[in-house]
Amino acid sequence: MSTSNKKTKKIDTQPTELYFERQRKKLCGLHSLNNFFQCEKFTQKDMNDMAYEIDITNRFINPHKSVLGLGDYDANVLVKALTSNGYEIQWFDKREKIDDLNLDELHGILINTISFRILSLYEARHWFILKNMNQIKIKSDNENNNNNDITPSEGTTITENQNSIPLKNLQQKPFSYVLFNSSNSSPLPIETKEKVLSYLGYILNNSNAELILIK
Repeated sequence: MSTSNKKTKKIDTQPTELYFERQRKKLCGLHSLNNFFQCEKFTQKDMNDMAYEIDITNRFINPHKSVLGLGDYDANVLVKALTSNGYEIQWFDKREKIDDLNLDELHGILINTISFRILSLYEARHWFILKNMNQIKIKSDNENNNNNDITPSEGTTITENQNSIPLKNLQQKPFSYVLFNSSNSSPLPIETKEKVLSYLGYILNNSNAELILIK
């Protein structure tokens, strides 16, 4: 499992491709992390190891993952993965106004929603992630004094399990954020803060969502 610190990692000014993992089993938490880091940073074994590091009392029934080996990792595992790589996290207080959220200071937002519910007796939750592409630009500007905007170029592609999809087919305009939802067929570039906040407000009101802010 890689534990490189985010503050010392070199990031290119203008990415030439987007890494995207689609849903397998109940591994949406794993996919969200890898989509955020834009590489296969964690494996299912890494996630299981972290779950056992959090709770070593029982090797057979761990409360932080599926007993069937399908994934279904809870927030504790995802938070451990992020903090072990130098990120700070904060749960969004839903009593606050979403419009007051300062997106500029965030590297991303980990989102958890209810995917379905059975008679109020069982509910399945789903993880996905919003990545702030401006943070890549800011860090590159600080290191290289380069003011290029991050925009999809003619040759930009999405790397998806060794399959490449032209990014120009997804988004023709400059974008600042990308929504990586492994249950979708492709990532969703989002152009403005206003659209991001509008979307977050919608899922908070309609999907009983929880937001974990990544700083």
